[in-house]
Amino acid sequence: MGGQLQLFSIVIFLFFACEKPLPTKEEFAQNIEEQYSAHSSMSYMADFQMKFYSSTDTVRKLAKVHLLPLAEDTNFKGMIWIEQDTTIRFYDGKQSYLIYPNQEKIIKFPEGANFIFTGNVIGDVVDIYFLKPERIHKGVADTSINSSFSQVKFEEENCYLLEYDFPDTESYHGAWKKVWFRTDDYSLRRMQTYFESEGEVQYQEWNISQVSYDQVSEADLKARFDSLSDRYSLEDYEPTKRDSLDYGQAFPQIEGYRYPNSTTLDWDSLKGRWTLVDFWYMDCPPCQDAIPVLNELADRYPKLAVIGLNPYDNNEKNLGRMPKFLSYHPMNYPSYFIERKMPQKAKVFAYPTLFLLNPELEVEMIKLGYGENTEFYLDSLIQAKL
Repeated sequence: MGGQLQLFSIVIFLFFACEKPLPTKEEFAQNIEEQYSAHSSMSYMADFQMKFYSSTDTVRKLAKVHLLPLAEDTNFKGMIWIEQDTTIRFYDGKQSYLIYPNQEKIIKFPEGANFIFTGNVIGDVVDIYFLKPERIHKGVADTSINSSFSQVKFEEENCYLLEYDFPDTESYHGAWKKVWFRTDDYSLRRMQTYFESEGEVQYQEWNISQVSYDQVSEADLKARFDSLSDRYSLEDYEPTKRDSLDYGQAFPQIEGYRYPNSTTLDWDSLKGRWTLVDFWYMDCPPCQDAIPVLNELADRYPKLAVIGLNPYDNNEKNLGRMPKFLSYHPMNYPSYFIERKMPQKAKVFAYPTLFLLNPELEVEMIKLGYGENTEFYLDSLIQAKL
């Protein structure tokens, strides 16, 4: 009996003695950098899901991904291969390529034109720290972010769980991020992000499986690409050419009704005044950024008519959101709902698009998008005209 107890005590002692102590957040971040920098490549299956905060649908993307660190690359810090059922995206460290196997076609993009990754949901499947592991250290070192670190079980796997709670801003609140890493090789297993804005939720989730390291080389990916380029046609990317209204051209007459009192837009009443027209919609962040500037211009120049034209939010769901939206983004100028075909008459394809019209309702200025210099640009131009 005594021998059995002694043996049991030894087993318990060895169990706890062999269990790794939980590292600190800072030690973990350092371990990640060391582990990832020791590998020449990472390959995995990515299951990415995203719910845009105003949408009821969830976008889901599945892809086989290969990442190879390239220290000299200033864009992504590595070579990227993302393979889906009908497309392959390849970044070789200098240029991006979009490959269509079913069409036996490759589109080559100019250096620096990487929007097939950065401007596309599928590009988020590479955002798992392998190419930029230093981001973890920056996150845990940021004193404005509350972070915690623990060891948990996730689907029967031992994982480290790194959690972030972000401070609220004027636009977003309740933001958090959770990242699960396997304890054996520090590979990312799952990542979730969440935030709320004006009563709506945006959520993203990455599920990573079939992880392997050092199985694919730079030469391997280039050989794959060369094999496809030998068989497929290669075309240079041609940006879509869109017509726009000419300066001095009469602006097309627009019909619509004002929110919230439903009065109709009397387009002819604008004749005789300089008019600033803003094409916008609620779920457009640059449109939101432009609203305070338009408010300021409307106050600063009483002789200037400022009007908003909204082609997308005239539906039951978004009409219900409008009061709360206006509580966050008040407008001191009238905004009108217009039919979706109306922007085509004005040749509007991006949001926001701003037009300055002279008293004859002819185009004097077209401004696409919103940036840091938009207010100065508009103010200088309007001041010169009035």
